[in-house]
Amino acid sequence: MSAPPPKRLLDQFRELVPRQIKASIFDRLITSPALSRWAAGTDGIVKSRGLRFDISGEHSHHAGALRLGLYERAERYMAASFYDGTRDVVELGASLGVISCELARQRKPGIRLIAVEAEPTLAERALRNLKLNGFVDAHVENLAIDYSGAQSVGFASGLGLAGRVTDSGDLQVPASTLSGLLETYAVGEFDLVMDIEGAEDAVLRNEFDALQRCGRILCEFDSDHLDAEGTPPLLAQLGFRMIYRHESCAAFERID
Repeated sequence: MSAPPPKRLLDQFRELVPRQIKASIFDRLITSPALSRWAAGTDGIVKSRGLRFDISGEHSHHAGALRLGLYERAERYMAASFYDGTRDVVELGASLGVISCELARQRKPGIRLIAVEAEPTLAERALRNLKLNGFVDAHVENLAIDYSGAQSVGFASGLGLAGRVTDSGDLQVPASTLSGLLETYAVGEFDLVMDIEGAEDAVLRNEFDALQRCGRILCEFDSDHLDAEGTPPLLAQLGFRMIYRHESCAAFERID
């Protein structure tokens, strides 16, 4: 067996640079003003994978990543590949509405999208982006998913495209549970998409009955705690198995 060719100096240098530093350099490049101007043009509308997104204003630095298909790449792939559009879909944590639009275009006629976003300006932007792509029948609720029993909760904004429910939050937003949302919209069988900054476990722990009507769940999960088949115990207890995984994002399906 012949010896492998010697590594190039550039490759040797890359191996010496810590991953965090490489990630920081990449983040600076992908959010650079020049790339953002190219991606968003003069009107702030970014074209990405056949959809259009208004990324103007304070979120314009994400334009380059969105145009190049890097923004929420794994989540978009899951939405396009593992949501078949045959059941109403509930999305918790809509942010700018990128995944919302991906889900909306997968739907069959008569199937509803109900998206939830706690940060008011992001909820408005998600609705705008859905309408920009012709999905005028989609619903966006400005709510936080919470199980304290409160009618409204503190919410910390200012975390880019994310936020978190916290007593010290700078915003006070209406609160609901997943089952409350399903009741409001009279949802029967449904699929669920979650990206709510670590609060996914609270939904799984508190919504056993509601999740009996759920066919598929697309979400982030704690990769440190998996059963023999690669499924987090909470989801396994609810009757789901993992059917796809990419890093910390995964698709789970109910076992009949």
